[in-house]
Amino acid sequence: MPTRTFIERHSALILSGLIVFVIVLSALIFSHQSLRLDESQSLWQTSHSPRKILNIIAQDVHVPLYHFILHFWQLYLGNSVATGRILSLIFFILSIPAVYFVGKHTFGKTIGIFAATLLAISPFMNWYGNEIRMYSLLTLMTLASQYFFIRIYKTHDRDAWIGYFVVNVLGIFTHYFFLFVLLVQAIFFFTYRGLFQPKALRRFILIAAILFIMFAPWLWYVHSLGNASNETPALSVPTSVNVFNAFSQFIFGFQNDHLNTILVSLWPLSVLLGFLAVRKNMKMTPEVVYMLLSILI
Repeated sequence: MPTRTFIERHSALILSGLIVFVIVLSALIFSHQSLRLDESQSLWQTSHSPRKILNIIAQDVHVPLYHFILHFWQLYLGNSVATGRILSLIFFILSIPAVYFVGKHTFGKTIGIFAATLLAISPFMNWYGNEIRMYSLLTLMTLASQYFFIRIYKTHDRDAWIGYFVVNVLGIFTHYFFLFVLLVQAIFFFTYRGLFQPKALRRFILIAAILFIMFAPWLWYVHSLGNASNETPALSVPTSVNVFNAFSQFIFGFQNDHLNTILVSLWPLSVLLGFLAVRKNMKMTPEVVYMLLSILI
């Protein structure tokens, strides 16, 4: 109880400490990593005019928002490797209070701080938070969408609808996989429709229609170039091992095969203990269901 009271009273101080930790870790370790192939691709893609950037990205496996942000960021601050990585670091830093607010509005301040701590100390997140790619922006947009969706569900706040719409517009132009976030929210809404305000369905349909209208020209443009086949990500067929790898890499980072095999072998026991803890200490509330859906989907 004293620990919980301290956390609730000093949340801002703890979050500030986590942000400082991430900045120091970046300065001492991650910012000194050599330039990677994907990073060099981002720098090359964004070195062109906005029109050419659209053409290049439309023939790749991504959508253009991050590349435009990076283009103008470099235009005014320089196109060095350090400058490009700082942009990603900013998105990662903003994700720390973002995940705190998601946790706070879903389960309370203590869970929010716990989630923010996990994010800040994750080797996986620190790696991509210092890479010249769109993944830290995707993390931020995902958390922001979750935050506004939870507010819509729990508080029926009208302002949350505006934030939800704006964030989702940015999200769909950040990464194609952001659509999975919207899929989770749709499944949850239709499962617990009775818990939402009466006009929620109409508003969700309106937002979905506007998002489709805004995204359709991009899809048409990609198709018109005749390179739509290039839009297929070079991903191997996922297996159950990938699910456990996602969690082990988030907490322990990228390890060699031998150590990773040991870590993965412990996950069935960890998952079992986790479910037992949830069953004992937390009811299967709609909020828990929503978070489980978000993890699995």
